[in-house]
Amino acid sequence: MGAWFQARLRYHVHFVPTSSSWLNLIERWFAEITRKRIRRETFKSVPALEKAIHDYILAYNKEPRPFVWTATASRILGKIRRCKEELERGDYGERLAARGDGARRLRRAGRGLDSGGAR
Repeated sequence: MGAWFQARLRYHVHFVPTSSSWLNLIERWFAEITRKRIRRETFKSVPALEKAIHDYILAYNKEPRPFVWTATASRILGKIRRCKEELERGDYGERLAARGDGARRLRRAGRGLDSGGAR
């Protein structure tokens, strides 16, 4: 791999942890464009999809708003602690199923959507 990069000096490797905040924000932006634009329509061609994405970006950039990290460190750490405790008990899925919305919540949690503001 090193030889490949030495032969192509314009490429640079950047090792970034997957939990980096900026990466989470980029994921969040892609989730927004998916929710607000892509899932609202059926596209008959790749060019139609590309045009929809381009149009969304143009509209978004007219009045851009920064993403604001709303979760506090203590909230995130508390969530991790509770998740660890539930995983160690092994009854998370059973308790959700008893509540009646277990399957939906498990699917959302698996996609990182049940986090209440932070992933």
